[in-house]
Amino acid sequence: MTAAPRHRALILGAAGQVAPFLAARLAASGYEGVTVSRRPPPEPPLSPAFVWHTFDLTGDLPWPGAWVDGACLFSSVPLWLVPRHIGILASQGLRQVVAFSSTSVYTKAHSRSAKDRQVAERLRQAEADLVSACDASGLPYTILRPTLIYGSGRDGNVSAILRFIKRFGFFPIVRPGTGLRQPVHADDLADAAVACLATDKAHGRGFNLPGGETLTYRQMVERLCTFARCRSRIVDVPSGLVTLLSAMTPPGSRLRKLCTLMLRMNEDLAFDVTLAARDLQYRPRRFLADASQDMSGRMAP
Repeated sequence: MTAAPRHRALILGAAGQVAPFLAARLAASGYEGVTVSRRPPPEPPLSPAFVWHTFDLTGDLPWPGAWVDGACLFSSVPLWLVPRHIGILASQGLRQVVAFSSTSVYTKAHSRSAKDRQVAERLRQAEADLVSACDASGLPYTILRPTLIYGSGRDGNVSAILRFIKRFGFFPIVRPGTGLRQPVHADDLADAAVACLATDKAHGRGFNLPGGETLTYRQMVERLCTFARCRSRIVDVPSGLVTLLSAMTPPGSRLRKLCTLMLRMNEDLAFDVTLAARDLQYRPRRFLADASQDMSGRMAP
């Protein structure tokens, strides 16, 4: 008996947070293909259904057509790297594009930090460029905007807080620490990306992808303290002190950057899940819902 043909996928950003979960979900859905990254393969490797290739998206290397023909593209690299490649990929038989952007396109647009504002503008322009490139090539596309990603153990936000708590036994929060956060597990993002293949409702649209629970910044840190199983405590820092330090330090300095990050603890960075829930059947988990897996980077069995 001849085996049923498998579908094909091309994953950009294979060394990133979402890729291991995405490769596992795609393989379980009958997909095989290629994963692309500038870095060498991670340990443990991704699904055996996906072959790893080192490839620099910032260069002008030609795309091997064998990677592309009949494939769907999943991208979790910085979005501005992608639009310039869409035309050649489409000419080699690409079928669909699912690309991760970030809710930072909104949350950093009016940041105190000039660098943050530049990131937001770069994302906004990259989204527009991707839409134009896909429309010009006749490719269906979906843009996915996650909130605060965790779950791989490699993120610079939730995992960084956890490492600080474990090392020092406390975590500083700018009072009152009531800014809203929606940490989202990387596996839930992979689930949403794969869901884009199954419905025309995903075509030509963007979706915000928050986590399954809205917490204050303080509640998020308290949850991480409980997860760490150590006698950690929160140290309250007066917002006026941080604001004064920020004003006294030169732009671009490490202290100014730290002050900017701390002051954001009281900003609401929450998004509505309604559209993704309705059209992608998106059902993200609660924060640290499975303590045995949620910070390990392991896929669920």
